[in-house]
Amino acid sequence: MSALPYLYGAHVALLAALALIIVGSGRPLRFRAAGVGVAAVALAAAHIGLADALSRPKPAAWAFAPGGAEDYEVLYTELQQDEAIHLLLRVPGEAEPRLYAFPWSPVAVEDLGRARDTAEAGRLVLRADAGLFESDIEDRDRIFYAAPVAALPLKDQRRFEPAPFVPTEETTMYGAGEPDG
Repeated sequence: MSALPYLYGAHVALLAALALIIVGSGRPLRFRAAGVGVAAVALAAAHIGLADALSRPKPAAWAFAPGGAEDYEVLYTELQQDEAIHLLLRVPGEAEPRLYAFPWSPVAVEDLGRARDTAEAGRLVLRADAGLFESDIEDRDRIFYAAPVAALPLKDQRRFEPAPFVPTEETTMYGAGEPDG
């Protein structure tokens, strides 16, 4: 989403260049005015379209799966029966999570349900395999899974020698009273 203002700025610059070319052409005034009007309408349509696209999930077919990502953290899921599987994914190396719409797949829904139940029961992180964006999702053994608990750090293995106890006249056992003597 951080690149969106730059993309919109590039679109504005291209439409402005197109309008300048139209104005600079030797056409009659009505054609030049019509060309500038079309460029202005295209600019407004691009702004409205981008604003609307921000609130909708990106189809998985349009997604550019980042290379080198082993898996994705699944932050939210929503199922629309026989239509789509909506997933909010945290992509490694990206600041913001991404919302995707995957095609409905009974295998993926069953796998997602099992993994979500396991993750909720063990308070684990729900993860999706990197092959999530592949087209042959029906043939995969595992798509979603609960991430295993991370190993605890190793304890300090150094051994400490206990300090020797040397009794003195001031140290007596609690409640034992005076020594017999």
